[in-house]
Amino acid sequence: MQLGLRNRLRLISLLPILILFTLASYYVYNAFVSYKGAQQLQVRLEGNKQLTDLINNLSRERGMTVMYMGSSSGATLKSLHAQRLIVDQKITAYQKYLGTLKQTNSAESANADILLQLIAKLQTQIGKSRPLVDQQKANFNEVFSDVYGKSQEMLINELAELAGLHFDDEINAYSTTYLSLVRTNEYSSIERDYITYIISRATPLEEEELNKWLSLIAKADTLALEGMKDKELQTKLKSVLFSEDNTELYQDIMSERSGILQASSNGAYDTQSGIWFAMISEKINAIDSAQKILIDAMDKRASVVQENAVQLLVIAIVVWIIAVLVGLLGYLLSREITTNIKNLESVLKRVAEDTHDDEAQALSGSINLDTAAGTAQAYALLERIIEQTLNDKQYAMEASEAKSMFLANMSHEIRTPLNGIVGFTELLKDTELHDEQREFIDIIEKSSENLLEIINN
Repeated sequence: MQLGLRNRLRLISLLPILILFTLASYYVYNAFVSYKGAQQLQVRLEGNKQLTDLINNLSRERGMTVMYMGSSSGATLKSLHAQRLIVDQKITAYQKYLGTLKQTNSAESANADILLQLIAKLQTQIGKSRPLVDQQKANFNEVFSDVYGKSQEMLINELAELAGLHFDDEINAYSTTYLSLVRTNEYSSIERDYITYIISRATPLEEEELNKWLSLIAKADTLALEGMKDKELQTKLKSVLFSEDNTELYQDIMSERSGILQASSNGAYDTQSGIWFAMISEKINAIDSAQKILIDAMDKRASVVQENAVQLLVIAIVVWIIAVLVGLLGYLLSREITTNIKNLESVLKRVAEDTHDDEAQALSGSINLDTAAGTAQAYALLERIIEQTLNDKQYAMEASEAKSMFLANMSHEIRTPLNGIVGFTELLKDTELHDEQREFIDIIEKSSENLLEIINN
């Protein structure tokens, strides 16, 4: 299959522009995806800040709840009621944020709807368990594991979704470390609340309970920061997590653990539940501070990524617009060229018909500038027309020369007798003439001179 000349011209002019347009469109799409990803990340980061705050306060309520379940202290109950109010305020604020997010951000709408359902379920569960806790009718395992434990695990899994936004390697590394700290924080709070209940009830640890605690210790003391590529951020996190005060705190916690383990067989614990609760809460606060540092780092990086995405998007859009304009210009030029080719085709055919040359007229019938054969016929026709034009020119030159010779001869033949008329008119004027005769002679002389001038010209 052969492409015609017009199609070849279109292909030559429009194919590079089409490739440029395709590449520009691809980069526009990628830049837009990166921009939306950065926006989505910042939305998630803001949501995670509020969600982390809610999880921490919910953990604190769980700890006070199990402390009261173990000791039935009136002071603990009063503190528990105050903490419940804080949790309710955090839940209301987070629900308001999710509601706004659901209405204004279509990308996060489905996720916000899931979280709203989860928070509503959590509200229902803790709303049912709180009166039972106050009346000392609640079951520890149900409250600790089912009401608070599973709900918090689901909320933490939502925090883990941050690591699923794979569009920047640096943010992915931050989110991995962040998730590790979130898990460590949760296991620390579980250990705090679990042992708080054990100490408050002042009973020996059963073997199953002891094994569960030892498992929690292993998970609660995991602070993996060695794999971070950002050494400056790693140093900053270590300075927060392993400061002199926190290192001393971790040693005190280890000492308290040893004392509890030694007394686990008889239930005569030297450590008070409030002191244990406060110590582990300090550890949790240190981990919270490290989490905030990571959140801030991710927030800054997301701003940089978003700014770069905007710049890339603007450049890609400009290139895309240029590609469109160049493509339009190329189309108009190729259309003009093909129109000129078509007009040339018509002119050649019309010239061939006006030559009254049978061979030229025969060639004009097969002229088609879209094909190589038709173009060759056009060249043959042009050669034929040029040849005929040269012949016509030669014929015209010969005819002009013959005419010039004829005019020269005729002017010579006319000039000779005319000169005689002029001469004898001059002689006649020298004779005796009356006025009328002299007037006639002047007219003859003037007319002869005019005629002679015309012949000379």
